[in-house]
Amino acid sequence: MKYENQKNRFDAHLSALKRFNKWEETHPSKFLKEKALESIGSLYGWLPKEARQRSLDVSGIQAMRRSLAKLSNRR
Repeated sequence: MKYENQKNRFDAHLSALKRFNKWEETHPSKFLKEKALESIGSLYGWLPKEARQRSLDVSGIQAMRRSLAKLSNRR
């Protein structure tokens, strides 16, 4: 997704984090937070440097969520 400016991009990411935090409250983790964070750091380190430097593009995830929302509304 393209953003008009950095503030819009920041607001979108902040909103996504707030939605995740709300979801996380009802889905407790079975992992220790420290171990999960360490694992994420390891996975991130395995990415090629070029991939880590690219701008984040969530348009595919958003398209998938729209499609899934349409499917769930059919029930």
